[in-house]
Amino acid sequence: MAYARNPFLPESLFRLLALDRNWGVRAQLARNPALPQAIAHLLSEDKDSDVRKELAANPSIPAEVMQRLAKDPEFIVRLFLASNPALSLSLEAVEALASDPARQIREAVASNPHLSAEAYLHIASKIDTDSYLRLLVNPGVPHGVLADLYDRAPEHTVISALRLTAAPLIVQQRLLEKPSSLVLSTLAESPYLAPEVARILAKGEDMVRYSLAQNKSAPREILEVLSRDPNELVRKEAERTLSYTQGRLES
Repeated sequence: MAYARNPFLPESLFRLLALDRNWGVRAQLARNPALPQAIAHLLSEDKDSDVRKELAANPSIPAEVMQRLAKDPEFIVRLFLASNPALSLSLEAVEALASDPARQIREAVASNPHLSAEAYLHIASKIDTDSYLRLLVNPGVPHGVLADLYDRAPEHTVISALRLTAAPLIVQQRLLEKPSSLVLSTLAESPYLAPEVARILAKGEDMVRYSLAQNKSAPREILEVLSRDPNELVRKEAERTLSYTQGRLES
């Protein structure tokens, strides 16, 4: 059965195996990295969903086959396609999966780290707000695109993303332009806060400075400035954080 995945099969054998009565043989063939387009089209209509599932995971299948599989009646087929590293070949399939009625599939395509910048923007335009978070924590999204996605995201989604992952510098700088105290306070609490962003937040509202004063990863120079803050609560938090970090250094 393993021979069905051999990329050096003669074309005549590809067709013969695609018609094999054993679904396991056809499923192995569907994963073949050298699968001819005609055979991919044939297998996309296979009666066995296990065969179509394996085909959906194959990055060598053509865009037309991806489009067909994106509308497959079987959940597992669409789920495997959502994680296909070559899915960007078909933006139509990307959009269909981003609008899929099953939340797991919407989240899977938003979590795919191998897509193009254009594909991520297409997903953002189609996906629901509950699944949008998967885009913001996807390590494969280019930083420039990620900054644009943060701009489009609802406030609660931005806050959740900041608590789950390290926002790159370009995103942190873009968030400084948001007039949301909650977003800026959450950013100020982040252990991944960039020093240059921390310096700006140290001049922000009381709520933001208070959060920054509690950040044990903030630059010491910033905490020392906050320990002389005009707001007593901010001063006390900064002093407490400085004491904690000093203790960690001495231990």
